[in-house]
Amino acid sequence: MLVSDYLVERAKRVSRYAPPPRYMDLNLYMEQIEKGSTPFTPAINLLQSLDGALERILRIGVERNIEIHRERAETLYRSMETPLIAP
Repeated sequence: MLVSDYLVERAKRVSRYAPPPRYMDLNLYMEQIEKGSTPFTPAINLLQSLDGALERILRIGVERNIEIHRERAETLYRSMETPLIAP
């Protein structure tokens, strides 16, 4: 579990006395997770993007994916070392 048992219990106690905004209600999320669901409609575009990214990683391989990101990060960092406008 990504959330400690202490936090779950604390959230239950707090929400009884001062209910949080609905979208921030940890108890609501925990109840729905136990049912294998989500409290709100998930962002479908995010799920589709995740699916596409995972398909790509499986197609090119995890190591190649890491290498591509490393290369892009190095390119970005080098570009930040060079001034965009000459003094």
